[in-house]
Amino acid sequence: MSYESPIFLRRTPIELKAEDLDFDKIGPFVEYGMQMGKEIDKLTFQAIERVGITVDKDELIKALQYDRDQYDKGFRDGVKSERERINNLINPEEEDD
Repeated sequence: MSYESPIFLRRTPIELKAEDLDFDKIGPFVEYGMQMGKEIDKLTFQAIERVGITVDKDELIKALQYDRDQYDKGFRDGVKSERERINNLINPEEEDD
């Protein structure tokens, strides 16, 4: 692989690297996160019971999952927004007059 000058490419190495970012390829972390989520649900339920609050375990787990889903959606939206922002910095669109 030969080195190509960023001047020739009209992009800095940072700009070129930004194109390689792929937040969707997180493979093993997803499975680990799911396992952690189940353990956190269990511990949360136990902590709530310990302080004397009665709660339906299934409803609590649904609520915790909904909260995690909302967080994940916000994260994905943020990643999409940043990708678009970076792309616009790298390839600014020309304004029509």
